[in-house]
Amino acid sequence: MIKSFLRFYLRSLLKNKRSTVINIFGLVVSLTCAIVIYQKIAYETGFDRFQTNYDSTYRIVRQTKGLGLNLKEGELEYATGVFGGMPSAIKSEIPELKEVVPVFPQNGMQVIPVSEANNVKSQKFTIDKAVLTAPGYFNIFDYSRTAFKWLNGSPESLKEPFSAVLTQELASKLFGNESPIGKSFQFEKLTFKVTGLVSQMPENTDFPFELFISYSSLEKVNPNSSKNWGGLGSLECYVMLNPSQTEIVEQKIKAVYAQHGSKEEVENRIFKLQPLKDIHSDTRYSNFNNRVVGTNTLITLGIIGLFLLIMACANYANLSLARSNYWTRSIGIRKTLGGKRWHIFAQFFCESMLLTTVSSFIALLLSFAAIKSFSNLIAIPANFSLSYSSVFIVGFILLLFIVSLLNSSYPSLVMSASRPVDLLQNKHTVSAKGISVFTKSMVIVQFSISLLLIIGTITIFHQYRYLTNSDMGFDKEAIFTVPIPQNDRTLTNRFKTALLENPAIKSVSFSNTSPAQSGNWTGISAFKNGHETSVVTQVVTIDTSFVKTYGLKLVAGNNFSEADSSNHILVNEELARQLNFKTAEDAVGKEVILYNDPNSRRFIAGVVKDYHYDSFYNKIRPTFLIPDSNRPQIAGIKLADNSTISHFDQLQQALAFTEKTWKSVYKEEIYSYQFIDDLIRSNYVNEKNTSMMISIFALITIFIACLGIFGLALYSSQQRSKEIGIRKINGAKISEVMTMLNKDFVKWVVIAFFIATPVGYFILDEWLENFAYKTTLSWWIFALAGFLALGIALLTVSWQSWKAATRNPVEALRYE
Repeated sequence: MIKSFLRFYLRSLLKNKRSTVINIFGLVVSLTCAIVIYQKIAYETGFDRFQTNYDSTYRIVRQTKGLGLNLKEGELEYATGVFGGMPSAIKSEIPELKEVVPVFPQNGMQVIPVSEANNVKSQKFTIDKAVLTAPGYFNIFDYSRTAFKWLNGSPESLKEPFSAVLTQELASKLFGNESPIGKSFQFEKLTFKVTGLVSQMPENTDFPFELFISYSSLEKVNPNSSKNWGGLGSLECYVMLNPSQTEIVEQKIKAVYAQHGSKEEVENRIFKLQPLKDIHSDTRYSNFNNRVVGTNTLITLGIIGLFLLIMACANYANLSLARSNYWTRSIGIRKTLGGKRWHIFAQFFCESMLLTTVSSFIALLLSFAAIKSFSNLIAIPANFSLSYSSVFIVGFILLLFIVSLLNSSYPSLVMSASRPVDLLQNKHTVSAKGISVFTKSMVIVQFSISLLLIIGTITIFHQYRYLTNSDMGFDKEAIFTVPIPQNDRTLTNRFKTALLENPAIKSVSFSNTSPAQSGNWTGISAFKNGHETSVVTQVVTIDTSFVKTYGLKLVAGNNFSEADSSNHILVNEELARQLNFKTAEDAVGKEVILYNDPNSRRFIAGVVKDYHYDSFYNKIRPTFLIPDSNRPQIAGIKLADNSTISHFDQLQQALAFTEKTWKSVYKEEIYSYQFIDDLIRSNYVNEKNTSMMISIFALITIFIACLGIFGLALYSSQQRSKEIGIRKINGAKISEVMTMLNKDFVKWVVIAFFIATPVGYFILDEWLENFAYKTTLSWWIFALAGFLALGIALLTVSWQSWKAATRNPVEALRYE
């Protein structure tokens, strides 16, 4: 019986090859996208869920208003860094906390393995995923339900100062095949001993460290670090507590802070507990992966996947209704012989189930290949084990059933509700049963979705271009930076002098950071008319070449020289405003107090134009630049303008010369470089990937919508073939026939445009509010999307309309 049913359905599908191909193609594409989106959502929402203490772990974060943050009324600054004195203070004063762990990330550590036998140093290695922490770290983050395990040692091995725990991969990198336990490595003339070995961290964790150094090491090097309540850096603090006690603990943290902070700071800054489950999705804060995927992004992707399935199902239903005339007599005979409505429904459902099952298994293979091939775009590591769990299998089977049901429900209900006499006499027509309303509605829905995605794609790309191409307030082209590994002024001067001998290099500057990155934060005060104004500000240490190298613009005063650099600073316009100077010129020559220390007084030599040191998500904040050539961290190198050779050749020559010079000065150090414009673009990787993903999904939705209207145009021209023949015999032109066949599709796209435009404006206006500096939603974005959709729709149906219009009318009327 099953064999006869399969033969019947296969014969039916093969009889209507075009609609079968269109349906399979649409279902395969939409189901492939849906599975990829499911895997993406499953991957992003699975971060750190394997931790035993997932529900009781929190990160202490801070929310600040005022304090020179340049925020609007009601706005807050969201950040993760805590004071160095906070972990120990709250551990001793808040008994509700089961565990308190400081986590101090260290980026770009350059370490040298040391042979214990003869104290011989080997090559230097750069480690980007290092952290200073306490043994309690592994009590909070145990990575249960993963392949993680301790291979040697235990969390207690991090108790002793200058002890370290390595991952197996890093140990192999540093020490080869030898056991790392008991071996040592050096970092900035400090020697650390390896006391523990762990397996590699799982891919879906926001704590991807490979080197763990005892936090007590920091306290040995800097005994005041655990008493610091004056500076905020990258130190984070994680706690474990009963979830029902979060409000109580937050109040107690506030009370602890009140004992150490100034009255103004305590009034304007609060510390909150952020659940571990929110660290990967709360876009207000960062994480150690530097990659936060917002809940709204995942919801948007889920909605796109749902839309794609709806569009494919709508195509199937539309094409089934369009070719309903093929079914009328057979269904009429079945109903006359006593067939029930559910028999008709079963017939349509089984055909749909067969088609959907075939499409689903093809989509399953394609989705797996797509994720592995485009892992960078989808942001799922190629070596990550995809979620083909029992939940996925059950969901996949349920998806087959639901899609098959959606595909077949409306056509079967319409056909089964018709009278047998109408079916046998072929009086069952689309218009008579109101099916055309459903068909038109589905096409409008499809193009509304397509238009929304086109509008979104254009807007996101436009904003990305705005973010990366806008004036940052400094030169970002033809400038690259290299790290300075040693605080040796003789070496830095030698390095700079050698670089400037090359005519391809225009300028070199030493500083603790580039203008494209934020520096440290401190306090600054100024007195005016007997009134003190204090502001929390960014501080950047620079040399006298910094302004020239990066092209900062002085709006008042002058750059400092070597002779007067010891008692002068530069400030940006925002700091001058917040110190209550009426104009930039008014600030020049005024005395200020730095670091909240009355003994640290400087004079403002000049005011530089505000520049964007941070991403466009954040507003420009107060900044002062202070000369200090003794502790440089990077060298900024600007290329000279040279019209005699190509920019590419000049760049290659400068890079090669810089590397050669570097290796001659810093013989044992690791050379690396980074272009300023690349650094700026790295701030917007998520926007770039989101734009590309939505662009791809927009193309796919348009493709599926076009498949649907192509099928409808095909069957519309077949149904109206006799009408077209009569019109042509009576003198109708080809253009008139094409207009007659195309006008309905044009009307549907126009209606979809008027639906999608206000919805798209509302959604994208909300999205743009995330940026402090943003582009505008111009009218041309919506007009361009409308013309694109209309043009694509016309191209899709016009070919079929032209074929119908140029057909010999005798062929359509020869049976009359």
